[in-house]
Amino acid sequence: MLAKRMGRTSIVAATGAGQHGVATAVACAKLALDCTIFMGTQDMKKRSFNVSQMAPRYIIVI
Repeated sequence: MLAKRMGRTSIVAATGAGQHGVATAVACAKLALDCTIFMGTQDMKKRSFNVSQMAPRYIIVI
C-alpha cells in the first residue's frame, strides 16, 4: 500500500521458499501493481508449486 501511495507502478522482491513471492504477487494483483520476483534456481526447482502460483514475472538467479 505504501508503494501505491508513493505513486509507484511496480514492486521488485526476492524470495527463497516462495511464500514471500506469492504474498507479494497477491498484494500487487490486488493493488494493480506490476510485480517482479527474483528466486534462486535450486529454490525454484524445489518449490515449483509456489512458482506456479506467482502470476508476476519471475527471474531465476543462479
